[in-house]
Amino acid sequence: METQEITFEDVIRAGRILFGPAFAAEAGAWRDALRSTYRRRAMETHPDRARALGRAEGELVREFRAVADAYRILSSLRSGPLP
Repeated sequence: METQEITFEDVIRAGRILFGPAFAAEAGAWRDALRSTYRRRAMETHPDRARALGRAEGELVREFRAVADAYRILSSLRSGPLP
């Protein structure tokens, strides 16, 4: 399996998906909150909750995938330097 290089722009995009528009990658505080923020965002966007949330399942599928991808990117950098 080929690994894709993560760019700083990828980190910013992922951070904004999980933490919102005020995400600052350089601050580093996101590293401690990553897991809990991911869990919260996963609950907010999980397609199985579409009916309870009153949202379209397809819309939540896209959002949930984006949240999962964002977590994958940020968790790979959790203890290392930013690109």
